[in-house]
Amino acid sequence: MASDHDTAYKQLFSHPEMVRELLLGYVPGDLLSQLDLSTLERVSGSYVGDKGTQRHSDMVWKVRLDREWLYLYILLEFQSRSDLWMALRMFVYVGLMYQDLVKRHELPESGQLPSVFPIVLYDGAQLWNASKSLTDLIRPPPQGLESLQPAMEYLLIERRRPPADPASGNLIRLLFRAAATQSHQDNVTLLRQVALWLADERNAAMRNSVEFWLRSRLPKPRRMPNMKSRDQLEGENEMLPTVEEVEEYWKYAERLEEAQEFLMRGLVKRFGDAGEAMLDDVVEGNLEQVRIWYDRLLDEMSLDEIFTKE
Repeated sequence: MASDHDTAYKQLFSHPEMVRELLLGYVPGDLLSQLDLSTLERVSGSYVGDKGTQRHSDMVWKVRLDREWLYLYILLEFQSRSDLWMALRMFVYVGLMYQDLVKRHELPESGQLPSVFPIVLYDGAQLWNASKSLTDLIRPPPQGLESLQPAMEYLLIERRRPPADPASGNLIRLLFRAAATQSHQDNVTLLRQVALWLADERNAAMRNSVEFWLRSRLPKPRRMPNMKSRDQLEGENEMLPTVEEVEEYWKYAERLEEAQEFLMRGLVKRFGDAGEAMLDDVVEGNLEQVRIWYDRLLDEMSLDEIFTKE
């Protein structure tokens, strides 16, 4: 659910250390060298327009750039597909932020509007294909009006499309990779690295946020003993399973998937379409149930007898 994503992400990026990791993992080095990341400070992200319409940003931070502030406008996007009008949305949000800074008399000593670094963090299922430039959304103007057109671009960060260079020590990249991988061994390796990062006492304040974010994204079988649902976990301070527990979970998931596959092949071979219609029941079953159903199939019981609950 989008609300789960929203809660987990906002918890994650409520820590300056996590914003720092995001910048270190995805922002070009030339810009990073000019920023004092120790000065990261979160600011209000709720603005009201002239007509009283309230617009909520996702995350707004500021960081020292030389002797002035650079504002980081991090928009968290949870739609399943890319948004054609994202550049326009960002343009509007930044404009409202500027209006708010003027109203609250929070401009720099120069009296000018501060620089803004717009970032879109996209968590959708499909890869982003919308333009990142407002200019691309505007029809080419008549000759002579080019310089009078509005312009805005944003940095796109996609969880499902990590940068080419590994940067394996960066926590944000580790988390994104752990949530995306389908490999048991890769997942355990990545979670070991996350655990080492969180073991540092300097990162203790972020443990619950990181654990909640991972719990909402780790792939799970449909049923598994002693695993709570995402809804049950929301708002709890449950600890992330140990590496050993994660390894056991993956072993269980692999055994379950293998047993389900054997059962379905046998049902389809023996009962045809009627057997295939039992797919939902098979997927909903835990490992013990699936094994019982398979034994009944081998004993040549009828379809109703196979799925009869004792």
